[in-house]
Amino acid sequence: MDIMGCSLSGQNTHYEPLINPATTVHIPGGSSGGSAVAVSAGLVDFALGTDTNGDVRLPAALCEVLGIRSSHGFIPCTGVVPVAKSLDTVGWFAKDSKVLYKVGQVLLRSQVSEVNRPKRVLVADDCFRFLSVSENRCLSVAINAIEKAYGRQTISHIKLGEYFASKMSGLKTSLVSFPVDGEKGKAERGFTALRSLSDACRVLQCHQFKLNHEDWIHESLAANIPDHVKSTLETSSELVSESLTLKNEACSVMAELLMNDTLLLIPTVASPPPKLRSKSSIWADFEEKSLTLLCVVSMSGCCQVSIPVGRINGYPSAVSLIAKQGADLFLLSGVDKLFPVLQKELETHASSDHEDDQRIPMPEAAEAAKEKGNEAFRKKDFKSAISSYSEAIEYDDGNATYYSNRGAAYLALSNFHSAEKDCTRAIDLDKKNVKAFLRRATARESLGSYKEADEDFRQALVLEPTNKVAADGLRRLKKLLFG
Repeated sequence: MDIMGCSLSGQNTHYEPLINPATTVHIPGGSSGGSAVAVSAGLVDFALGTDTNGDVRLPAALCEVLGIRSSHGFIPCTGVVPVAKSLDTVGWFAKDSKVLYKVGQVLLRSQVSEVNRPKRVLVADDCFRFLSVSENRCLSVAINAIEKAYGRQTISHIKLGEYFASKMSGLKTSLVSFPVDGEKGKAERGFTALRSLSDACRVLQCHQFKLNHEDWIHESLAANIPDHVKSTLETSSELVSESLTLKNEACSVMAELLMNDTLLLIPTVASPPPKLRSKSSIWADFEEKSLTLLCVVSMSGCCQVSIPVGRINGYPSAVSLIAKQGADLFLLSGVDKLFPVLQKELETHASSDHEDDQRIPMPEAAEAAKEKGNEAFRKKDFKSAISSYSEAIEYDDGNATYYSNRGAAYLALSNFHSAEKDCTRAIDLDKKNVKAFLRRATARESLGSYKEADEDFRQALVLEPTNKVAADGLRRLKKLLFG
């Protein structure tokens, strides 16, 4: 495991590198990485771990196994060296959902589940925006399996960040500068709410770790304190009271959301996972995004199971189901019903030659990518704009605006053939897209296709008779064509 449980990499400099059996070029994750690797490699049927803020769930996701963080306070931590008692839980890993469930029946004997199957599964759409475009395609596999296992009527959607922002008064200070009107403003508030919750979780974890271990570390390690442990010790404890308030609110808000019969579907971690010996900046970005997802359960005390959902670009992908605090057996039973159905879906998905046809359009993520592209365009960073518009198209390839906007960026880089192609696609999708006609006309004029450009400018005037750009274009082409 990571030294003193203070990292999520799964590596410990005092031992040989820990190799991820699922993908040897990527990190196995931690801090309970050794247990995840043992299960992934088939050395054991199950293995215990501890989870403070992702220490079981993250390595489960990266090592392509099932992993549960149990509800806070329901399994005694007697004999566990604490990291942060208000967050510490016992968890375990398994490849087989039935084994995962059986271990839960042993460790959670005092728990009784009154509900056998979920009546509602909430899909946290905003959380799936943390994933790459290709990995979001695995969401369709998970949803198809959920529909078959629990029934199509069970699925609903939620923007989890916005829900927290509206329900948790302790977040008001961090959200005061964000607009409340419009979808973009709400999305920004929601993302900041999740980030603020993650920051509060780190404050509590570091503060309690210092209380438990700081004196011993300085006495025993002195100048040999590892950097990540030193960083934990140096984290400010000024906001402990406010962070505890957020934790209590998160518990209440999630209990109200999930009740006794509801599961929440989110990505387990961000993607893609860092490769071994990745740059520190890549690791930091992955850790920040992943902790923003992992903190939801760490701070609310709920239970969560990470479930593998196939591979993307060579690395494992995972989603998680979350149930309210104390509903561990309900969650494990639900996962046991879902997992074999999911395995069959993955087999069907893998053998299909039409992966794109199975993809679920994600208009909210597409709009966010478009806005990112627009911002880059305004800054005249046209290559970044093209990249963002391409991402929007990956999320929703039926939107004419995304193609038209990418065409404008190609025009700015004098890539006229690509601009013409994108604008043609935009016009195919929307015959009244004036901007697409104007941009294609400009591209065609630059390529010397004057007759075709003339037709596009004329069509733009039909759609918008007072359009000055179209009128100027026609006058310019008249001179070129007739002198």
